[in-house]
This record gives sequence, C-alpha cells and structure tokens, in this order.
Amino acid sequence: MNGERVNRNLKCLLLVPRMGGGGAERVLATLANELSQRGYDIVILTLTSNESFYQLDPKVKIIGAGYKINRSNKLYAFLNIAGYGVKSLFFVKNYIKEWKPDIILSFLTHTNIIALMAHLFNPRIPLIISERTEPKVRKLPLRMVTKYLYPTANCIVCQSKKVTEFFPKYANKKMRVIPNPINLGCIVRDDPIVRRKAIIGVGRLFPEKNFSLLIESFNDLKDEFPEHVLEIYGDGYLRNELQEKINLLGLRNRAFLMGLKKDVMKYVYDAELFVMPSNYEGFPNALVEAMSSGVPVISTDFSTGIARELIKEENGILVPVDDKEHMRNAIRRILSDNNLRNSMSRKNREILDVLSADKIVDMWIHIFDELLMENKV
Repeated sequence: MNGERVNRNLKCLLLVPRMGGGGAERVLATLANELSQRGYDIVILTLTSNESFYQLDPKVKIIGAGYKINRSNKLYAFLNIAGYGVKSLFFVKNYIKEWKPDIILSFLTHTNIIALMAHLFNPRIPLIISERTEPKVRKLPLRMVTKYLYPTANCIVCQSKKVTEFFPKYANKKMRVIPNPINLGCIVRDDPIVRRKAIIGVGRLFPEKNFSLLIESFNDLKDEFPEHVLEIYGDGYLRNELQEKINLLGLRNRAFLMGLKKDVMKYVYDAELFVMPSNYEGFPNALVEAMSSGVPVISTDFSTGIARELIKEENGILVPVDDKEHMRNAIRRILSDNNLRNSMSRKNREILDVLSADKIVDMWIHIFDELLMENKV
C-alpha cells in the first residue's frame, strides 16, 4: 500500500500503561513517530506519566493519568492497576469523548481491557487491540478474559500466526498478523573491525527472561573461553538476585549487569554473540535488532514460534526452552568457529529488508483504512 495515500490528518489515539523502556513501548514509539510523519494526528494516552523513555516526534502528544504502578511482581502490578481500574476507565472514556479520535489502538493487557470497556461507550470508533505476548502463559482468569473479551474489538493484531490460534475460530475474520518494525535509528550499519569477546543478553530482569540460564551456561564455559565476558542489558526487580548468583559463581569480574540503555545496540553490534534465553516472548525485539546489527544469535524456541521463523541454520542456533546443555553447546559452537560467526553475521543483515519500519507501518495503515471504510458503510 502506498504510504502517500494516508496523509489525511486522521486522529489516532494510542493506549499503553506507560512509555517505559520495554519492547512494546519501543514499537509504539516507532509507530507513533512514523504515523506522525505521514500526517496522522497522534496522541499517546498512558495510565502513568507523560514521559517517554524513547524519543518521540515533536508533533506526538503524550498524556499521562498520573497513576503509580507497582511492578515488583505480576500480582502486585495487576492488583495495583485493578485498584485504579474505575479511575483508568473513566480517564480513557472521557478523553475519547473529548478528543473524538478516528481510530484507537491499544497495546498491552491492562490497557487493552480498559480500552475494550471504554469502547462500550464509544462503539462507533474502530478499536484495534494488539496482543504483545503469549496469552497461554497467563493465569486462567486473565487468559479467559483475553480469549473471549478481545474479540469484541474491531480487530486483533498479533505478532505471529501461532498466537492467533489461541483465540476462538469465530474471531478469525478480526485477526491480523503484523511483526514488529526494526527501528533503523538504533541499528549500527557498519561492521566492527574486530568483534569484542563478549556474549550479550538484553531484556527486563524478570523471571520469564530466564537470564539465570544464560549466567549458568556462561559459568560452565568460563574456563574454555577465559577472555570472554557476559554483559546483560536491562533492569528489573530480579537485579539483586541475579547479582547474587553472579557473585556466588565467582563471576564478578566476568559477568556484568549493565542496566538500561536507550541505544543498546551501540553496545551490542560489535559483540561475538547475542543470546536470548527467554522462557516466552511476544515479539523478540532485541533479538531482531541484534540480527539486524549483524551479530550471530542464539535463542530459545519459545512457544509463539517467532524465533523459529527468524532463525535458520545459516544465521543462528535455536535451542529448547530452559535447556542448559543445549544452550551451553550452542554457545561453544559459535564461539569456537570464526568462519561460522562471520557467515551468520552476513546472513543476519538481510532481515533489515523484511522488517523495515516503512513496510510494517504500511501494514498498520492498511488495517486503519479497512476499519474506517467499514465504519462508513
């Protein structure tokens, strides 16, 4: 679809719990910026603050409800947001009534539920719900809400065909698959003269990211590769626990928790290896960005199937979830073979052509146009 067609100053409301440093927020920022540059009037509505970890186009407006969300664990986060449920609902409902957007797009579970409830008061405005993770891993009550409430939206966008299979068959006509765009601004295009002897992990320090597996696998190989270091970029409530593990294993001078970085690929692109050890993922943004930067990769074969679609024998290694032996063997194989690393690096760059922001935003705009045309009928 030609992007010029949509330069119509349409008003698009984007909903998200907060604009923090996560992968979903990065995608939302990229989408907001691209749409703004194509002539859309964009407002991002959050339940928390009006600050964004990622840079936004000056024309993009961000409004926060000002609620504080306790994210020390999933239960606290859910109860905390539930406590603000009524306030959040009326905050969103009233803003929709005041601004009168042409289309609404919601990211992440808590705002998705609020958006669906607010949609009852504004059914004429098309609502798109974006499923950003693996719904099967949720607790039963929330899983049922996801499965049967989401289809009341006008459209459900998932990041893989596998995730669409979770929803009832009667919702098939509403299902669309759109992968995440690569943010070219964060990709280093030039190949490093020499790669650092570093293994990199990127992600929130939460249980589902399973950085313990990566730390333990690195520990098993530390004597075979005495010059290599492990660097993990990201933050989260498991930071102290992971640091204790590093200390107990005697890796204080070999394994490092580097914290959250805005331009993390500047620290990744010249490494010998990127590893994603997750138990589950929605869409693995960090993995895709590492591949785009030409870094050899290893990933677990988490249930959404996206890693399986991205990684083939020639560009990386796929290992079973939470399998230290396979993880250890995969790391050993790549670090031991310079020719293999160079070959994987060249092959991984090709993903830039498939997941460019222009192509992905065109897919979103196509859905917008479909829904707006249906709304006129």
